[in-house]
Amino acid sequence: MSEQQKKFIVFEYADGGNASYFIDKIRDEEILKDTQFVVEREPTYGIFGGALMPILRGDLRYEPHFLELMFGFLADRANHTLRKSEFSINGLRKNKHVICDRYNLATFAYQIARIDPSRDLPIYSGETKDDLFKWFEEVCKYFPKPDLTVFLKFNTSTLADNIKKANPTIPPFTILPKKNEEETEDQYEERIKGHIDEITNNYLMAIEYLTKRAVGRQKIEVIDVEFHEKAWRDMRPKILECLKTK
Repeated sequence: MSEQQKKFIVFEYADGGNASYFIDKIRDEEILKDTQFVVEREPTYGIFGGALMPILRGDLRYEPHFLELMFGFLADRANHTLRKSEFSINGLRKNKHVICDRYNLATFAYQIARIDPSRDLPIYSGETKDDLFKWFEEVCKYFPKPDLTVFLKFNTSTLADNIKKANPTIPPFTILPKKNEEETEDQYEERIKGHIDEITNNYLMAIEYLTKRAVGRQKIEVIDVEFHEKAWRDMRPKILECLKTK
C-alpha cells in the first residue's frame, strides 16, 4: 500500500490581497503543533517562474498575450510539482502538509477566463468559456489537485489601496495597472478597481465551473474578508476538517 500523502491547501485572492495572516493562524493551530508543514508560492523563483518575474513586474516593454503567460505559468507549475525531487510539491507531501499561496485556480482567473475566442482564437471562435475551462482542466490533470482551495474575497477598495502602495513582495499573476501621466488619481483608482472586479468575477466564474461542472470537481471555499478575525473564524473549521480527514 502506498504511503498516504499529507494535505495540500491553497489560498487564492485577487491582486492586492495577501494570505499571510491566515497562513500564520494555521501555523498557530494546536492540531499542527506536532506536524510539519511548508509554505510554497506561485509563481516560484525557479528557472521558469524567475523568467516570468520581469514581465509581471512590467520591467520589459512587452505586453504578453494571455496564452503566453498561461504556458509560462504551466512550465513553472510543472517544475514546482512534478519533478522527482524532495522539494517538489509531490515530494514535500510525503512528510509535510503543503500550503500554497496561489496555484492553478489563479491561472483560470488571470489567463483562461480572459481569453475571448473570437478575438484571441479566431479558428475556435465557436468556443465558450466552459469549453476553454474544460480544455485547461484536461491540460492540468497531471498536476496535484488541492485537498482544499480557499478563495479570499477581499473588499475592492482595500485591494485597490494595496496595489497603489505597490507592495513588491507579492509576485503578481499579471501585469498590474500603472498610472498614466494623463490620468488623475481618481481615474487611476477607478481603473484599478475595474481590474480587481474583473479578476474577482473571473475567480468566481472558474470556481462555479470547478465545483459544479468540471470532470474532477474540486473543494473550494469562498471566504469574505472584511475583517480578518471574522474571516478566520469562518475559515478555521473548514481548514481543520481538511487536515483531520484521511
